[in-house]
Amino acid sequence: MSETKYRYGIIGTGIPWREEGSSGFGMAHAHYPSMMKNERAELVAISELQDSRAQYFQQKQNTNVSHYQSYTEMLAEENLDIVSICTWPHLHAEITVAAVNAGVKAIYCEKPMATNWGDCKRMKVAADEKGVLLCFNHQRRHIKLFQEVRRAVQEGEIGDLVQIEAECGNLYDWGTHWLDMMFFYNNDEPVEWVIGQINSSTENVAFGAKMEDQAVLNFKWKNGVHGTMVTGDLAKIGAVHRLMGTDGVIEVLNERNYRILGKGIGEWKHMRFLKATGVTLHLQQTMWYAP
Repeated sequence: MSETKYRYGIIGTGIPWREEGSSGFGMAHAHYPSMMKNERAELVAISELQDSRAQYFQQKQNTNVSHYQSYTEMLAEENLDIVSICTWPHLHAEITVAAVNAGVKAIYCEKPMATNWGDCKRMKVAADEKGVLLCFNHQRRHIKLFQEVRRAVQEGEIGDLVQIEAECGNLYDWGTHWLDMMFFYNNDEPVEWVIGQINSSTENVAFGAKMEDQAVLNFKWKNGVHGTMVTGDLAKIGAVHRLMGTDGVIEVLNERNYRILGKGIGEWKHMRFLKATGVTLHLQQTMWYAP
């Protein structure tokens, strides 16, 4: 008996970053080849407002599937199992809810989840009520360096974890990755409380989302570990991530270098990776909702 084929659709094809006509990262061009690594997935349709971008996608990815300008029409006509949402973030909530109501079983949405807390809750409630798998493109969990840092923490190389710090330019575009990494290091422990403050005194918009000039976030996980993240041009802590334990500290300098001062180590031990191995979108996780 042949295995079930999953009908897959993409909403928002775009054009890849730095290519002519691009207005974003064109993440559909990463979602599609990653999804196709699973032989049970079959791209059957794309939705893109601009004909030129849809044609670019079809040519670039060597496909010839149905193209809809309206994603609602695509959802109504194509009986999709899986959908990638690769639009700007302020559209994520309405598209997610529409996909859930259309009977889609799994949704892989670009980050950030949404541009406000209300939309985030609306997306989760809709997916939970219908048993839909809703996940987001936080692929940095699959980078070898970050996995090694997590392993070192789990194996007690800096003692018991006490504090995690991070710095980045903004919350919506980059900070969503670093918040995800902070949770990754701490085994996705739930948060007990959060305090935050932002300054948005100047006009700063990226991908349709208003960005802050500076921000500071303080929070505490339920296992007692504290988290702090600062954003903005002046946000500098001396490392992109710092993990402090009872017996040492780890500083992540970038995606290829970190250093550790821990148990039995009298000076900084530098760890370098020649390339950011493991950078593959984990879209195949969306296949796990059914046998």
